Amino acid sequence: MAPDVSSEERKLAHAMARIAEAWELKLSKTPTPTVGPNDRLLVVGPSAVLAVARAFEAGTALSISEQVTVWRRHRRTANSDSF
Repeated sequence: MAPDVSSEERKLAHAMARIAEAWELKLSKTPTPTVGPNDRLLVVGPSAVLAVARAFEAGTALSISEQVTVWRRHRRTANSDSF
């Protein structure tokens, strides 16, 4: 794990917020605990993902790709064969 956050990770929260806006997603403020370099997170939902990305922007010894797993909930619809 690199000691510094890459420039791509620093821009992630801004990009995610713009994507959510373009997709007309309603995001809510989500509290995020202090994250250290040894923490591992399981994140669910777009608001939580954005909140964690913002928390990682502030940390210099953090790596979002190494420390975060995003869980996507699948919804079964009437026209869907899988869930």
